[in-house]
Amino acid sequence: MHPMQVRVLTGVADVPEAAWDRLVGDASPFVEWAYVRACEVDSATPEHGVEPRHVTVWRGGELVGAAPLYLKHDGRGEFIYDFAWAMAARRARLPYHPKLVSMAPFAPFDVPHLLVAPGDPDPDAVRAALVQGVEDLAEREGAHGVHWLFTGDAEAQALAGRGYARRRTLSLVWTNPGEATFEGWLGRLRSKARVRTRRELRRLDEAGVAIERVEGDAVTPDDVDLLRRYYEATCEAHGTGSDYLKPGTWDLLGRAWRHRLVLFFARAGGRRVGGSLLVQKGADLYGRYWGADAAQPFLYFALCFYRPIAHALERGLRRVHAGAGTTFHKHARGFDPALITSWHRLRHPALHEAIARAAAAEAEEVERAAHLLGRPSQA
Repeated sequence: MHPMQVRVLTGVADVPEAAWDRLVGDASPFVEWAYVRACEVDSATPEHGVEPRHVTVWRGGELVGAAPLYLKHDGRGEFIYDFAWAMAARRARLPYHPKLVSMAPFAPFDVPHLLVAPGDPDPDAVRAALVQGVEDLAEREGAHGVHWLFTGDAEAQALAGRGYARRRTLSLVWTNPGEATFEGWLGRLRSKARVRTRRELRRLDEAGVAIERVEGDAVTPDDVDLLRRYYEATCEAHGTGSDYLKPGTWDLLGRAWRHRLVLFFARAGGRRVGGSLLVQKGADLYGRYWGADAAQPFLYFALCFYRPIAHALERGLRRVHAGAGTTFHKHARGFDPALITSWHRLRHPALHEAIARAAAAEAEEVERAAHLLGRPSQA
C-alpha cells in the first residue's frame, strides 16, 4: 500500500470532479464538486473574504481523502454564528481572524467533513491524516482558530481528545411520518394546526395564486435567474448582508447542478410572482432561498413549507430541512428540532478556555430548548 501524502488545494477545481465525488458518494449534496465549484467561482473567493484551502490525502496518484476547508476573515455565510466570540476577542485585544473553517459553503446543514474513498483499507488513518493536515495548515497560515461546522459522528470520533470545544445549536427538520398524501399528513396534526394550514392555503387560492413545480432537467437558466433576483431582493429587503451567492455562482448552479434543484413558483394574473429554491438528493430535501415580487399573505408558508412537504410525501422522501433559523412558525408547521454539533479550537489559550465554558453553558440551554419544543432528533 502506498504511503499517504497530504496536499492542500486552493480550489476544488484542482481535482477532477469524478475523483472528488467518489469520496462524497451518497452524502450531502453541499459537498459535491459541482456545488463547491460553483461557490468558488464567484462567492467563496478571496475578494469576498473566503479562501479555499481544501486538505486532501493521496495514495500514489489516487485521491483517498478530503476535508472541505476555507481560510476566512469574518463569520458570514457559516450559520454557526460566532460574531459574539469575535467581539469578545476584540474587547480583550486578542486576534480572532483569520480562521480555518471546515464547512459546506453557505449551506446550514449537517455534512461530512472527513471524506474518505469507499473501500479504503484504513479509513481511520485517512481521517486522522486529514485532521492533522488541517491543524498543520492552521499553524502555517497563522490562523487563530480551527472550526468544524455542522458535523457528525465521524468528526466527533476523529476530534476527540484533541482539545476542541463542542458547541450545540438547533435546526428544524420535518420528518415523514409515513403518510402518502398531504391530506393524510394534515390529518395527523392537531385540530388548530390543521385548520390554520387549510385556511392559509384557501386564502392563496382565493387570491388567484397557483403554485407550479419545476425540477431537474426541466429547470432553465431563466428559472434560476428569476430565483436569483428574488434572492437578492429578499436579502436587500431584510438588510442582513446575507447575499452570499453572487451571479456567477447562480449561473453555474443552473447549468451544472440543475439535476439537484427543485423550484416552486407562484403564479397570479398569468405571471410568476414568487418562488423558492430547494435541493434534493436521495431521501432529503433542503430548503434554501425564496422571494416574491410583493407581499402576499401566506405565500412564504406555501412555497417554503407546505409545497415542499407535499413534494416529499409524493416522492417518499424522509426529511425536509428548513435551513437556517429556528423560528416558531417553522415549528408550528410540522418541523421538529434537530441538534447540530460543531467543534472549535482557538489558538490563544485564555480565549479558548472562555469560549469553551460559554459553549458548554449554551449547550445546556439548547438541549433544554430542544426538549421543550418536542421530539428532538440528532441531525
